[in-house]
Amino acid sequence: MKLLKIIFKILVWLGVYWPIVFVYSRVIREVESEHRKKDLPAILFLSHIRFRKDVEVLANTGEFRVLIIPDIWQSRILTQFYPRGITRAQIFFPEKHVEMVEVKRRLYDFLRNFLPHLYRNLGIRCVVGASLFYTKDYDWGKISDEIGVPYVLIPRENYALETSDHSRYKDNIYYEVGNISFSGSMILCQNESMRDLYIDFGFVTPQRIVAIGGLRMDEFIRNVKSYKKNVSKRKKVVFFSFSLGSNLNGHPDQVAYFDDPHWTSKSDVGWAKLFDSAHSAYAKLAMKRPDVDFIFKPKWLGKWKDKIEEAISNQGIDIQRITNLYFTEEDASNLILDSDVVCSFGSNTIVEAGFTLKPVIIPMYYEANRRDYTEYIFFHNYFHLFDIAESQEAFVNLIEEKLSNPIVDKELMKEREALFKYNFSSTKPDAAIKCTKIIKDVIRRNYAL
Repeated sequence: MKLLKIIFKILVWLGVYWPIVFVYSRVIREVESEHRKKDLPAILFLSHIRFRKDVEVLANTGEFRVLIIPDIWQSRILTQFYPRGITRAQIFFPEKHVEMVEVKRRLYDFLRNFLPHLYRNLGIRCVVGASLFYTKDYDWGKISDEIGVPYVLIPRENYALETSDHSRYKDNIYYEVGNISFSGSMILCQNESMRDLYIDFGFVTPQRIVAIGGLRMDEFIRNVKSYKKNVSKRKKVVFFSFSLGSNLNGHPDQVAYFDDPHWTSKSDVGWAKLFDSAHSAYAKLAMKRPDVDFIFKPKWLGKWKDKIEEAISNQGIDIQRITNLYFTEEDASNLILDSDVVCSFGSNTIVEAGFTLKPVIIPMYYEANRRDYTEYIFFHNYFHLFDIAESQEAFVNLIEEKLSNPIVDKELMKEREALFKYNFSSTKPDAAIKCTKIIKDVIRRNYAL
């Protein structure tokens, strides 16, 4: 790696970019799609692993060739210029840090020379980023837009927040470095609430942000409307797991005691007791009901799975002996459709499951009763639409009750559908159509100049 860094610096000093362009043209790959048209304009996705199904959805529209760059190669350019230990504030506001002014100048000079060659070589007409706050995307997107290849954001932070929650949301760790300004062409967010928030905070002007819904929701909406349950299959419960720090970004406890947004070694902060109680009770119920499949769906496995297993083993339960208890990374939409009962806490899956006529159970006890935590629980103003467990016993009883009687009141379903529309902008599978049209318009405007 040291040798590669030396070679890179020599090439940049000599102004010889074609070897770097050659390498990056090989590591950037095209996403397989149902359409194999070669004459389509190409879109390059940055931080593509953050997009879930969105990348594939756009690839399958037949309107673009969709390209992705491995995260390690995207980061490798930045590490040639940025020193170790660089902070988010230094990247976003170099003018406030004297030592960063020259670093930024050298990086931007390189990108202004490198990116045009790369984009011409691959036919890239637009670059898509995953967040206004990803330091890895910021410089790449900014310079892309500057050289005439529009930078478009499809943000991953898309909770439908009430306007009254906006001030609290600004305490989020992403915003603490200052008032970041979007330097691209267009932001395509999920709902009007997030659009209003971005405008209210001064991140973007109203003309450069539009709510289009969620790309991955198109298939989900179609599947919900056509879903027919296989009555011969075993019953299934899915628990969309939460962590000790889920949604607590900005709370004083999270700022003081969490090494990362999800976990802390301090035992009396975050959702510690609720986490242990809900996950272990779920495992105990799986032991009691071997006729039903019980599934844990953490955001990812690894450490998250280990934390769940630790909470269960602390109750004297040997998880290896529970043959009907599973962990999965399967897509959330498929899990919801295939389940009889859904358990969740502080997650978009509450809204998604509510749209499917499924019982949705939310554990709301222990720390969830803390007044200073309640406002950090997303969708808490809509909990009357779901089944709320106010104790560990109630949590278990509700799961069993809903396994026997999963019927959801029709009037509640009307309100759930309204909440889904509020969160995803539509109850129709039209997000990809809207997204495609806007990106094509943005490309057309830029290349007409």
